[in-house]
Amino acid sequence: MNVKLGQYLAIETVSSGLVNGLLNLAAAYAIFHAHHFIPATGSGSLLQDSIGETFIVSTLSVLIPSLIARSRWRAGTLSLSGENRPSREVNLYVRAIVAGLIFTAVLVPCTWLLLPRIFPNGVSFANVLLFKALYGAVVGSLATFLAVRKMLAELG
Repeated sequence: MNVKLGQYLAIETVSSGLVNGLLNLAAAYAIFHAHHFIPATGSGSLLQDSIGETFIVSTLSVLIPSLIARSRWRAGTLSLSGENRPSREVNLYVRAIVAGLIFTAVLVPCTWLLLPRIFPNGVSFANVLLFKALYGAVVGSLATFLAVRKMLAELG
């Protein structure tokens, strides 16, 4: 991968982490602001909220940057090394949904194992905000990195 593509990948990954971290922070505030302590597991818990969050963040973090990369490549603003060979059209919506399901299937059990050990007595509101912001940033960054890298490999 050449330097320009490496920079493009880095910028997309960092941007995704920042956007997802901020969006998750805002969503956590909206959902949990009336509670001083939130259970780690069970009904109305951080774990329960993480299921949908993981799927949505990872799905959109695959779909949106992939669509942008494909659009920029078609417009000629994303130049790739080698010849611009026509690649087979990949259904990015299916790819994003499958990636979301895989991320959810892997990360939710990990979260289920870790949350009660990290927060055995529940989670304070401040820690919920911190956890959600970091979780969204990490999941979004990882999904974007993998998706954009795959897209660049397919396009060029």
